[in-house]
Amino acid sequence: MSNIILVWAGGSWISSVAYILKDLWYTNIVWIDSSESQITKQMQNDWINIIIWHWKYEVQEKDFVIYSDATINSPEVKKSFEYAEQKLKHYHYPFSYHQFLGEISKYMKTISIAWTHWKSTTTSIMINTFSDLTNDFWLWVVWALVPQFDNKNYLLNKSHTQEIKAIFDHIIIWKSKWETWIIKKFYFILEADEFNKHFLYYDTDYSIITNIELDHSDVYPSYKEYIEVFQEFYRKTRYKVFVLNWAKNIDMLDDNQNKIKILNKKTFDFKYIFGQHNHGNCSMIYGLIKTLFPKIKSLEITKRIESFKWLWRRMEYLGENNNCCKIYTDYWHHPGELEAVLNAFRSQFPNKKLVSVFQPHQARRVLEFWEYFQKVLKKFDGIIIYDIYIARENLEDLKKIFKNKDFNDINSVEQLWNLFANKIWWTYKKNFKEIQKFLEDWKNDEIIICFSAWNLDYEIRNNCKFKI
Repeated sequence: MSNIILVWAGGSWISSVAYILKDLWYTNIVWIDSSESQITKQMQNDWINIIIWHWKYEVQEKDFVIYSDATINSPEVKKSFEYAEQKLKHYHYPFSYHQFLGEISKYMKTISIAWTHWKSTTTSIMINTFSDLTNDFWLWVVWALVPQFDNKNYLLNKSHTQEIKAIFDHIIIWKSKWETWIIKKFYFILEADEFNKHFLYYDTDYSIITNIELDHSDVYPSYKEYIEVFQEFYRKTRYKVFVLNWAKNIDMLDDNQNKIKILNKKTFDFKYIFGQHNHGNCSMIYGLIKTLFPKIKSLEITKRIESFKWLWRRMEYLGENNNCCKIYTDYWHHPGELEAVLNAFRSQFPNKKLVSVFQPHQARRVLEFWEYFQKVLKKFDGIIIYDIYIARENLEDLKKIFKNKDFNDINSVEQLWNLFANKIWWTYKKNFKEIQKFLEDWKNDEIIICFSAWNLDYEIRNNCKFKI
C-alpha cells in the first residue's frame, strides 16, 4: 500500500479518521481538500500531509481511499473506483466515510446513537460516562468537538491501541494473519446519521433512538419513507433498541422482533448542562449502561452522567458583552430542536428575555417547515435572521415542490429570507458586521442564542469580543 487518502470538501467529522489513523501510528496519511480552513491548518500543524485542491495528487492502485459523499465525483475518488473496477492485483475499493465506519463496526460491539435530534450531545455524554466506568472499550466517534476529549471529536482507548491497530491493518492492508479473538470483544460507540441511510452501513449491536421527527426531505420525500428507514435500522440492530416512553413518534416502530426496551425518563442533577431533552437523553444512557453492566452501581452511573460539562456548539456559552448580555452558540437548525432549546433556556433563566440570531440550514428545510418555524421562532423575544447556508438545492426547483402562495413572487434567496423574517415580525441581516455590532452592543440584560448552520459561529468566535 502506498498512502491512505482522505478526500473531503470541508467539515470536521471526517477529520476524526485522520487523527485516529495518526494515533495508530500510520504515517502515510494524505488529506485532500477543496480549500483551506481552520481544520486543514490545524492538521498541518499536527504534521498531517495536506493538499489543497484536486488534481494535484495522482491516486495509485495501492492507495486506500476514504471519501465524503460530497466528493464522490472528485478525480481522486473516480480514479480509485477505476482501479477497483479493473480488479488490479493491489486495488482497494474506496470507502465512503460511513462505509469505513461500517467496516470498523463489524469487528467491535457497536452502539449506535441514532434519531432525528440530539445525536452529538447524547453520544458525547455516553462516551464520557462509559469511558469513566469501564476500560472495556476501544473507540468512539462523534460529530462535534468535545472539550473533555481535548477538543477532539473522538476518543481512543490508548491501552488497547495494539488490538485496534490490528483491526485497521486488516481492513486497510488486508493483513491475513491476526488475532481473531478480538472480534466483537470491545465496544465502539458512534453517532449514527440517518441522512442518505448512512446508519444502515453500521453493524449495530445496541442502539438508542429517542425521537423520530421528519427531516432531510430531499432524501425522504414522505414521512412514511422516513419511518421506514428507522424501521430498517431497528431490524439491523442485533440485540436491543433503547427508547423513552415519552419520545416523539417512537410508537411508529413495529417491535416485531421484541428488541425494544422502553425506559422511563429520569431526572439528573446536572452541574453544567440543562434542559428536559438532556434529562431524556441521559435516561437512555443510564438504561443502556445499566443493562450492559448490571454490577455497576446506579449512583456511580448517575454521578458520571452528571459530570459531563459541555459540547462545542450545543448550547455553548461564549461569554458576556460589555452590557452583561450572555451569548450562547448552538448548531440546531430544525424547528423541533429550536423549540427544545428555547424551553431549556426558559426553564434555566425564567426572568430573562431570550433573543436569537438564526442562520437557517438549507432553503428546503425552511420551506418544508414554513409554518412550524414561524410558530417556534415567534416564541422568542427577538429574532434576527442571518444569511442562509444553502447546499444541494435550487430555489426555483424548490418553489415547484413546495407550492405556497407566499412564494409566488420570490425570485432570490434574499427575498425569501426577508419574507421569512417578516413572517416572524423581525428582520433579515445579510452583513455580518451588523450581527457583530448587535452582539457586542446590545444593552439589555438578556440571553442571546446564536443558531449557526454554517459560517456564523466561526465569524462570531473570530471577530466578536466577549468576557468569560
